[in-house]
Amino acid sequence: MKMSVSRKSQAKLAFVVTTLVLLTFSSSFASQANSLAASRFLSASIAQGEQGTIKVGTVLYLWYGLNYTYDSSKGGLLTSHWNDSTSTRVEDRPYFGYYSSENEISEQIRLIEATGFNFIVVSWWGWGVTNFSNPRVLNGLDSLINSETWSLFKDIERIHSNLQVAILVDDFTDSSALNTTDYQEIYNYVYDNFYSPFANITLNYEGHPLLLWFNPLSPKLTNSTFTSRVVGNNLAQAQWIWWKAPAKYFDSYGGSDDQLCQCYVGNPQISSDGFVSIIARYDDYYLYPSSQRTGYMRVDYTLAQGLYAYEWDFVINQSRFNRDVQLILVNSWNEYHERSEIEPHYDYSDPTAQPFLLTNSTRQYISELESAPGLSQIEVQEYEAILTAAIAVSVLLVTVYSFRKFIRARG
Repeated sequence: MKMSVSRKSQAKLAFVVTTLVLLTFSSSFASQANSLAASRFLSASIAQGEQGTIKVGTVLYLWYGLNYTYDSSKGGLLTSHWNDSTSTRVEDRPYFGYYSSENEISEQIRLIEATGFNFIVVSWWGWGVTNFSNPRVLNGLDSLINSETWSLFKDIERIHSNLQVAILVDDFTDSSALNTTDYQEIYNYVYDNFYSPFANITLNYEGHPLLLWFNPLSPKLTNSTFTSRVVGNNLAQAQWIWWKAPAKYFDSYGGSDDQLCQCYVGNPQISSDGFVSIIARYDDYYLYPSSQRTGYMRVDYTLAQGLYAYEWDFVINQSRFNRDVQLILVNSWNEYHERSEIEPHYDYSDPTAQPFLLTNSTRQYISELESAPGLSQIEVQEYEAILTAAIAVSVLLVTVYSFRKFIRARG
């Protein structure tokens, strides 16, 4: 059946009205979509252009070279954490020798800053008390580490370094025995001895001094003075993941780690509030034969697979388009027992490797992060034009399809 002239006119009028409505809607939608897209991508570009928007730090351990029996800090083999027990084996050799943390703090500050870092996360083991029900008994090494932590803050202030510091409350006591009063005592000690007297050096995050807790430590109360985060690989406890690596970089694992925990496997994990950790390698195999570890993992232990480059590339690419990346932590500066250190050293697995290999690589990666462009204004405009054209074409196709159905239905 053919349409009458009147019906044809009605169909044309309906088509015109429908087209105008759809185009008006599409124009409004495109404008909002373009505004949102431009805002997001320009923010990514701006984040890369502003110095210090994304901060990069590393983990520092101050337990080396301390002879706590005689309260001296001369360094050398068989002093604290330089092969003085089966639990403190080291295979790689520091470039500057088996140093004393006390004697080398100032030099390490300078080298860490020269590498391009903005902040230090320092592993802190309390003030010597390991049993809060018997506070008069002090652990000698923990007491010295506490003194070195204070020296770290003081030396950064003394040499006018731009580095900032956050404390990592390490696993220095039986966490299951801690109650809210004990946790409050830790909060108070950190604030009174470090964060308050060195407020200009303390790393603030989300408006408050950042305080980290290594799982299984997990505060049973919140303290509004701090921004507290639990770190580690226990997915049930940790708010920030300590490290991860894709499965292909795991060279071997064994002992109790025969079934590899998936909590370690994957790309570097960016938390919802902007934290991500990077690791060069992990290798605690040499602690396993002496029964200091019930299992072991070896992750790119020869540095031959390029895990460090992969993790940096992943995070840099994510930071270009993810406005939530705020803190990048390189894990670690000098943890020799798990061989994650990036400070200058002679490598046990590859004696031909340059001592400054990882340090120099880190400087280059940080420089790349700071200079990595997001989308330029021209690229944003091009993106807007493409998005507008795509929406217009989609609307036109829908309109033509609807009109053809209308014609057929009226026919």
